Amino acid sequence: MYAAEHFVTAGSNEGRIGAFDSYWVIFDFNYYVDLANNPDLNNAYVTHVWDLTDIQIHWSQHGIQERRRASAFFSVSEYQSRYPDVPRDPARAILEYVTEGRSKQRLGRTAWADPAAWNSLVQQRTPPDISATPNDVVRSFTSARGSLVKVVVKSPSWYKASLSPPWQELPAAEICTVPPPTANDDLKIIQSYLDRMSAGSKAPCRVIRLAPRAAYHLVLPANLPPEQDWVLNHLPHLTIQNAQDFLFDGNGSTLYFTGSTEGINVENCQRGVLENIIMDWGNPFDTNPAWRGPLFGALGTIKKDSATSGHIELDPQTELPPNFSPFIYTFHLWNKAANRMAPEDDLPGPTDDGCDASCIAQKKSPTQAMHLQGRSLVPNANDSGKWVASNLAQNPNRDVLVAFTRFLGSAISLRGSGDFRIIECTIHSAPYMGIAGGDRQRGFSFENLTITPSQGRRLSTMADGVHLGTFGDVVFDHGTFDALGDDAINLGVVWGTLTTVSSGSSFSMTGEDSPAKPGDTLAFFDEALAFLGSAVVRSCSGEGPRNIQLQNAVSWLRPGLKALNVNHIPSGFYISGVAVRNKIGRGMLIGGFHGVVQNSTFQSVTMSGILFHFSSYWSEGAPSSDVAIRNNQFLNTSTSRHFYQAGTGWGAYPHLGSVIHIASELATNFNKTPDNFNGIYPVFQDIEISGNKFKGVAGNGIYMSGVLNNPTPAGTLGILNNRFEGCGVVRQTDPLRPWFGSESTSAVVLNFVSGISVVGNVTTAHPACNVRLDYSSTSNITLSSR
Repeated sequence: MYAAEHFVTAGSNEGRIGAFDSYWVIFDFNYYVDLANNPDLNNAYVTHVWDLTDIQIHWSQHGIQERRRASAFFSVSEYQSRYPDVPRDPARAILEYVTEGRSKQRLGRTAWADPAAWNSLVQQRTPPDISATPNDVVRSFTSARGSLVKVVVKSPSWYKASLSPPWQELPAAEICTVPPPTANDDLKIIQSYLDRMSAGSKAPCRVIRLAPRAAYHLVLPANLPPEQDWVLNHLPHLTIQNAQDFLFDGNGSTLYFTGSTEGINVENCQRGVLENIIMDWGNPFDTNPAWRGPLFGALGTIKKDSATSGHIELDPQTELPPNFSPFIYTFHLWNKAANRMAPEDDLPGPTDDGCDASCIAQKKSPTQAMHLQGRSLVPNANDSGKWVASNLAQNPNRDVLVAFTRFLGSAISLRGSGDFRIIECTIHSAPYMGIAGGDRQRGFSFENLTITPSQGRRLSTMADGVHLGTFGDVVFDHGTFDALGDDAINLGVVWGTLTTVSSGSSFSMTGEDSPAKPGDTLAFFDEALAFLGSAVVRSCSGEGPRNIQLQNAVSWLRPGLKALNVNHIPSGFYISGVAVRNKIGRGMLIGGFHGVVQNSTFQSVTMSGILFHFSSYWSEGAPSSDVAIRNNQFLNTSTSRHFYQAGTGWGAYPHLGSVIHIASELATNFNKTPDNFNGIYPVFQDIEISGNKFKGVAGNGIYMSGVLNNPTPAGTLGILNNRFEGCGVVRQTDPLRPWFGSESTSAVVLNFVSGISVVGNVTTAHPACNVRLDYSSTSNITLSSR
């Protein structure tokens, strides 16, 4: 075992040949003992007590010669079949793969497509050529591949950007002004005007304006039967639907919502604008009971009850609304003096596993992790409560922020709507996300969007700031994301999982975020998140699961594969001048094609500033290609030194603390034992990271795994001209997992990459930060830094 550890932690980096048969790509204990892969191991280990050393001996003495599968990433028989020049002896074939094959970009499975096939598919998904007028939002940039990319978001057909206001030439009857606020409820009066924006209205409003700088209170109806209850049924406070060519001007006014449900739902709309609107939820202690909003958070102290349990005592000054019943979304160790999350840890609450808000959103019975007992939050006796209790017990006497949410309601939801602009708007709070949706439409522009807390709240949103599923043409032009509970911007897609396969062209799947349409292209990935190939959809029918018929049969279909709709991956995005600060979680999660993130600032972010997101745990994200990260500042990011990945408590992996993190996030669950691997297949292609300033705390600057750059004559691919002002000490982790390099201060770490230029970078730390390479898995690396 010591030899194996030395090989993985040091020898592999030094180009040594050692315990190749124990290398994690070749041999995964949990995969090997899973009955689905090697069922006859029961005969050798009838007690079902799997011992790592014994199983490794079995693999070395029997499994290799028998060409058994011991990893989702490699099969010796398939490797020999794919490359005829590989030695026929299985042990020598494995040795050849570890020492030579990987650096030659050889693939360990026969079904994996050549990476060039994925790149070719990406190049077919350039943003559509949208005809733009001087009144539309148009942003252009040169992509990492050297191509000119134009992102277009349409304005209302009558919109005149050169006029102030831009609706000057509209008939006066189409410009509608909402009366000033009343002393009670303003919901019905505002909604009555919004209804007049719908197509077919007998008294149409093209523009609706609130009274200037007023405070409107929107109160949900009381005492409704359950089937009509707005909160239970997730109904929004306000709805704009079936509208085209419209503008809703807040005129600097604030909309104060009450119930823990959506604020504004924009449904089946095109070419719309929301501007100058401030959105907030009512204070839970408002003197007017009708105007009170939910309690979103409270401070407390963790008290240890036993070795496996603890509870939270709320601060004495904490006010609790009448009849308060807590539904906990998450909780975090808190630094009261700095009024932000404690720098050394991230302690999540039940999240989806606890199934407080998530179960209710799916109209299932909730599994509340904790209940209120006096002024304490005490774990319940269910599995969720036990998990929470065990994590609290590890942090006695620590201050903690508890975040509450009952339903997954966003301030603004975008459903079936596109070519939509949000201009000079502010969100101070939201029960869940700030803005969510996109619904596979194209064209979204966020101009000077601000999300920041108010009324003494410590968080603005409980979860993401903006979470979009969109075809593309996305613009973020200046904005502030402050004190969010999760990602500032999440740009990606949710894919489906094959459940049954009837033939090479017919199958069912579940989990995807929208039905595939005839003519859409599906890309298929296996459990290692490796690309198998693509196929065009002939028809789609049914609900959960959906039945898919392909135009032509393929050879790789089987249950468990991931099917990603390539037409739904965001293509063409422009993010510039954005400030992300004082927040929990990651800054931006990117899964898309042909985009740029530039001239933005990431400050006091607990995890990565930017994560290229392709995660099998969340079944979302996408392999990113032709993306440039240019001239940004990353200051005091990656402050947490330990992470419970995805709320499960299963492992700390230092690469998750990288300032920029590019790696597939594989959550395997063989033998009911989850693991976290980095994808070795190069699904990330043509990436540029240039001109940025890095000042991380608890991780390296850039971590790349599974990246392949294909240089073009005009391209600017690679890691170029960045400045690293110190690097956090990267600690060792499990030596048989995908982390290469012992404890070090690394500016850049590269594993399973090819075609990367690391040129012109500067480090000012003493001792200087370094570049760490896994030489046996990388190739075509140009290294010239100082």
